[in-house]
Amino acid sequence: MNAIERFDEIAARQGAAAAVVWDERHRRRTLSFAGLGDWSRRLATLFTRSGLARGDAVIVVLPFGATFLAVTGALLRCGLTAVFLDPVRWREKLDVASSASRVRGFVGTTTACALRWLVPELRSIPHAFVDGRWPGARSLAEAASAPPQRQPAACDAGAAALVSFTSGTSGTPKAAVRTHGVLVAMQTMLEREVELRAGEVHLSMLPFAVLAELGAGATCVIPDGNLGRLARLDVARLAAQIRTHGVEVVVASPTVAERLAAQAAGTAPFDSVRRVYIGGAPVLPRLLDLWHRAAPAARIVIVYGMTEAEPIATLAGHEYGDGERRATRAGAGLLVGHPVKGAEVRIAALPNRSPGSANPEFVAAGVEGEIVVGGPQVSPGYLGRPDVEGAGEVTGDGRRLRTGDAGYLDARGRLWLTGRCRDGVALGTTTVHPLRVEAALADDPAVARAAFLLWDHERVVAIQPYERGAQLPMERIAACVAFAAPERVVVVDRIPVDARHGAKVDYRRLAADLAAGRVRQWHRPAVGNALPELPRASA
Repeated sequence: MNAIERFDEIAARQGAAAAVVWDERHRRRTLSFAGLGDWSRRLATLFTRSGLARGDAVIVVLPFGATFLAVTGALLRCGLTAVFLDPVRWREKLDVASSASRVRGFVGTTTACALRWLVPELRSIPHAFVDGRWPGARSLAEAASAPPQRQPAACDAGAAALVSFTSGTSGTPKAAVRTHGVLVAMQTMLEREVELRAGEVHLSMLPFAVLAELGAGATCVIPDGNLGRLARLDVARLAAQIRTHGVEVVVASPTVAERLAAQAAGTAPFDSVRRVYIGGAPVLPRLLDLWHRAAPAARIVIVYGMTEAEPIATLAGHEYGDGERRATRAGAGLLVGHPVKGAEVRIAALPNRSPGSANPEFVAAGVEGEIVVGGPQVSPGYLGRPDVEGAGEVTGDGRRLRTGDAGYLDARGRLWLTGRCRDGVALGTTTVHPLRVEAALADDPAVARAAFLLWDHERVVAIQPYERGAQLPMERIAACVAFAAPERVVVVDRIPVDARHGAKVDYRRLAADLAAGRVRQWHRPAVGNALPELPRASA
């Protein structure tokens, strides 16, 4: 098998239809399914004739766009392993990639090729290709005169296809390996759960979702901006693309989705949008309300997943009802929905989690623990398998992932997320995971972002206000999260978040900010002697 075969089947049926649409110098550019397939076949010939062989790894440093997609398709076609090296913490990622795989190829921009000569690990790679011109690298433009490769390389389902890195907010970035079998499973699950349909127009800010969208025959509008830094995207340009191209489906991370919805509120609703999928980081209920106003005709869906396993669970926005929201405000955590068909979700007991444990003790519904997911969409492992306190390990059978996320299943079989296991804060004989507190404060009109952490041996709630310099009602905020028995509430100008999504709290940097005195307002609430019982979601 080869994962590219799914795209080839669609391309054979929809050859003349637009696969990729983008804006270049104020002009609309389009590439058909037939054109994208032909380009990837010619690139495949260029790669193999240059000396790359099945099983070799190729580092890819390209912006997301038509060239990125054609190169990715060509690498899959050849049975090569594409290692995507984005600019966020790239040095750590390069160390993992160069030491743990047979890297024999490099594909990059002219800027990336210039960097290659300055970095010994990159300079030693024997086969280099450039999108443009650079001494010592073959231009991708040479593929135009190469004959198209007729058949994709035959690959085992377990053969490595793509390597992408986690954001690294909970430690060292890890290189998750997606095999050809995993890609096919992801494609099948996403087609069903995200209702991918041929001919629809999509705007996706999550690159790997685009691979599935193209495989289903959707037309993909390339977002203007750098998808390696989602939080910095120009939402005014994205909104213009939605309106200009008649986008029907939007796929975004929470921070981009929130800013995009606010853009619509300041101008006009997105009348063409019929479905919105939000994932990649915790999705707060208030974001659902923003999108119901931004795209009144759209169905809003939360997608829970991660680099190592995608998707895991989904939730339609209307299912986050009044009862569920009251539970979230009371500290029950975030509802992320029912596990997708084909995924086995169970909860492993906490604490005393031992790294490498392949046989965790599972707990009953309503009991909090670590979320464990099994299924064909689960990555079989990490490149180099760096040990990061056991978070996110893949067990011995390669198909069951200990996610490192804390949560529980309620009586209806729905999954609730309460935070990262490693970020839990001790409270008597139990532990409070941070999303319980952060989600409980999400609807407070004065709170732009909240964080909960252990600092200086105390339970601390940190608040970033909507208005810089605002004085907040600290006692009221403390009362809202009394279930966590906070010992300090502080106001900071900014809660640090991850560089990729701009949505995941970086607790280590926040602790450093507190230690450096970057605090504007302190409050020490009264904490009773009796510790409160942690709330659960009602059935």
